[in-house]
Amino acid sequence: MIGFALYGHKKISILDGGFMKWVEDGFQTSVEEIDIEKAGDFVAKIDQDLLFDFEMMKKNLEKKSHQMVDARGAKSFIGEEDIEGDIKHGHIPGARNIPFSDLFNEDGTFKSDHALKQLFDAANIDLGRPVVASCLTGMTACGLAAAMHVLGKEKVPVYYVWFLDGVASTCR
Repeated sequence: MIGFALYGHKKISILDGGFMKWVEDGFQTSVEEIDIEKAGDFVAKIDQDLLFDFEMMKKNLEKKSHQMVDARGAKSFIGEEDIEGDIKHGHIPGARNIPFSDLFNEDGTFKSDHALKQLFDAANIDLGRPVVASCLTGMTACGLAAAMHVLGKEKVPVYYVWFLDGVASTCR
């Protein structure tokens, strides 16, 4: 969802529970490849309000304009679990932690609005203030952004650092 919004799509839906839930609920599936005709003249345009880069994060450490919420598991967040490669452990100072897996019920669907709100409240995240979501690769941070969107927060930028050969670069 967030990836589509990043490139300017406005009408986006989430298949709550994913494909497996679709199948479990008995909805039809197919293995046939279909031809799709071009439906319009959409031109992708990046919405910069949905990205947080390295320089913005450095400024945020000083000015604290955005709350930070990290989607990694608790052990990775506190530095007790190894992550692939030589990536440093721990988290950005001031970040709060809501593990991606905590957003979902056992069947893969999002938790209720009330339960999601309780997660953000427990992490001391005020959804009335700006928030930036992070993780390691930007994938699970999008889950946090989607959960906040479900709760009515329209714009949640995502920050992630990708490590190549020990050199950090940010998503642009």
